[in-house]
Amino acid sequence: MEICYKILEKDKKFHYRDVKLKRLYDDLESSFGSDSLGEAADFSERLSILSESIAEKFHEIKLSDAGSSDFKLSNSQITQLIYLSDIRQLREKVTQYLLQKDSIWILLDNLDKGWASHGVSKTDVLMLRCLIDANRKIQRELSKKAVLISAIVFIRNDIYELPVRRSSDFGKELRASLDWQDRDLLREMMRKRFVQNDFYKDKTFSDIWSVLCISHISGEETSNYIIDRCLMRPRNLLKAFSLCRGIAVNMGHDSILRDDIIKGLEAYSNDVLADANRELIDIEVDADKILYRFFEENELHRKTEVISMFAKHKLTNEKSLQIVNHLLYYGFFGIRRGGHQDLSYIILDMT
Repeated sequence: MEICYKILEKDKKFHYRDVKLKRLYDDLESSFGSDSLGEAADFSERLSILSESIAEKFHEIKLSDAGSSDFKLSNSQITQLIYLSDIRQLREKVTQYLLQKDSIWILLDNLDKGWASHGVSKTDVLMLRCLIDANRKIQRELSKKAVLISAIVFIRNDIYELPVRRSSDFGKELRASLDWQDRDLLREMMRKRFVQNDFYKDKTFSDIWSVLCISHISGEETSNYIIDRCLMRPRNLLKAFSLCRGIAVNMGHDSILRDDIIKGLEAYSNDVLADANRELIDIEVDADKILYRFFEENELHRKTEVISMFAKHKLTNEKSLQIVNHLLYYGFFGIRRGGHQDLSYIILDMT
């Protein structure tokens, strides 16, 4: 039904240019357009309407079977609850329409926005499991009809490594890590963003950057200076640059100057701290605000000292070690090796 909705949305104007496509589009619209889900603004609203409808129908069936002490739904009743229209007929019409397309991609992102504030639960992991199974089923059914389809689910790496990886059979899934290690790739990502906004399409990153920003700050090239503070995350790099640019615009500067970068990164730092706290809660609900315990602390800590500090937060040794590992992954902690320490981190002595 979501694929059908997207077809009707994306080809609302395009289908008028092709007679054959228009016939299939009109046929598809007649099957789906009368559905109340088609009037909803976004996926969450459509899902809410569907959930409410299922709950109401379930209540009606339960009332009609009030005499039964052991109330259960049959498979056919469950199917009737979920689908508001003839799903088999809709699937056939969607398939016929998609045969006119080169391929279809289903991209599922921002799943963490639907998680509860107390973190990832077993139910969330189960729902993710079911979502991937549903994608596989759709791929299998459409592939039989010669429709080229790909489905991808995006989840945070720390969520995958901790609660998701431990779930049964999850290792069988095809996994692609999107960790970024190359600074030049981050610069190329930025360049493509600039080009996408019609900014110097035939220019290199260096050419564009020299127009937008000063070349150096504290003796360091400015793009490197910002990348060093983005945790190698494209989203963080874009946020940091956007904040620096916002300061420059508000100050009426023609390009991003030194003070704009300093003030922008200060605002970015506060955002990253808040984001890190939220991500930590997803892993361990009892870790809320634990990062703020490090205010005005020394830059060097032994692991035993950190465990003791976390114990004051009413965390067990096992949970404390999990949080330490997460903070190492996040870049909040660094590890001292051979007497060398990088003051970009809180240095953790693992002894």
